[in-house]
Amino acid sequence: MEAALQQQMDAVAGEAGVQGVVMADPLGLCMAVRGTFMPESSGHAQALIDLGSKLSEDGELPIVHVQTNKSEILIAHADGYTTAVQRTSNFTHQSWRPPQQHQQEHEQEVAQPREETSTTAQTTQQQQLQQQQPAQ
Repeated sequence: MEAALQQQMDAVAGEAGVQGVVMADPLGLCMAVRGTFMPESSGHAQALIDLGSKLSEDGELPIVHVQTNKSEILIAHADGYTTAVQRTSNFTHQSWRPPQQHQQEHEQEVAQPREETSTTAQTTQQQQLQQQQPAQ
C-alpha cells in the first residue's frame, strides 16, 4: 500500500498548477505530503472536513473549497482518508470588493447626483417658473 500511496501522491503533485498535496488518516495524522503543505496541515484538513459535515443537513462529508487571491485548496474525504490539494487559482478577485469599500462607493454615488437627475431637476424648475409667470 505504501508504494501505491506514494505513486498516487506523486501523480497528483505532478499535475499542472498543483502546489501541494497532503493526505490524512481519520485522526488527522499525516500519511503523505508533497509540495507546499507541511505535515501539520493534515490535521487542519481533517478538521475542516469534520466541521463541514456538521453544516450538512444529512451529515454527509463535504468537499471543502478554500480560495485565496493566489491559490485554491480542495479538500475531500474518500475511502477513510482526507486529501487536500493546493493549486494555482484561476479565479481573480478583481470584481470583489470588501463590504466597507462597497458601502463607501454607494455613499459617494448617492451624494453626487447624476447628470440626468441634475438636468431633469433644472428642466422641472424652468417649467415651474414658466407656469408662474403671467401670460403676455
